[in-house]
Amino acid sequence: MISKIKNGQIIPRINLSNYQDGNFSTDNLWQKKNLIIFFFAKLDLNIKRYLIELNSAYELIKEQNAELLAVSGENDKGLIREFIAKENIKFDILFDKEGLITDKFLIDKKPILFITDRFFSLYRAYEQLPQKEEVLSSLEFLEKQCPECGVSHWEDNL
Repeated sequence: MISKIKNGQIIPRINLSNYQDGNFSTDNLWQKKNLIIFFFAKLDLNIKRYLIELNSAYELIKEQNAELLAVSGENDKGLIREFIAKENIKFDILFDKEGLITDKFLIDKKPILFITDRFFSLYRAYEQLPQKEEVLSSLEFLEKQCPECGVSHWEDNL
């Protein structure tokens, strides 16, 4: 396991700048949106392909009452900016050069995708990156649940 957070635990707050020098905070999404967070260290070919796949599902993700963001340790802001512009990436890619946020989530710096409910309770951490259909299916499941009622065993529903 490369995640420090287990299913059902609340994820830490995220406050980071994005690669366009704006700011992003998960505080604005609390109790409003389910959350997908993709962590990666470097923008290599496989990561580019996965970000493009997630981007192709972004409108459907938003329709599922969710927000998608990526957190990267990539030092080359120009490389990320160029990729965002070229591929018309619609979601925020956040800059975590020092690993301050990443270290709160991960044991190892391998790519991982988290899905939380709108109260930021971890539903699932994917070490094997899921295809967009599986991500959308997980979001559909979350929307059918009642987090206010205290769903306590996400792992029983996997």
